[in-house]
Amino acid sequence: MITTFDLYDLLLHGDKSKDSKLLDGDVIFIPPVGPQAALVGSVHNPAIYELLRGETLGGLIADAGGASSVAAGARVSIERIDAHRDRHAME
Repeated sequence: MITTFDLYDLLLHGDKSKDSKLLDGDVIFIPPVGPQAALVGSVHNPAIYELLRGETLGGLIADAGGASSVAAGARVSIERIDAHRDRHAME
């Protein structure tokens, strides 16, 4: 049987609902990392996160444990790096 397991759900939210027992000969495939975003500043869990297709900024901040109590809720600074060389900043 083939199954998909989201390690992020386990690590970030403790979700063990899709746990499966591994049997002798089972193979675990971990694909290459996709697009990433680094969250730094006033979030509870600053880190580098992998972006899922259609992921929103709100979802990304939720993955980081939400904004801390000292965060300026009306202001977000974003820096985007395209093709590993072009940097764009926006607020």
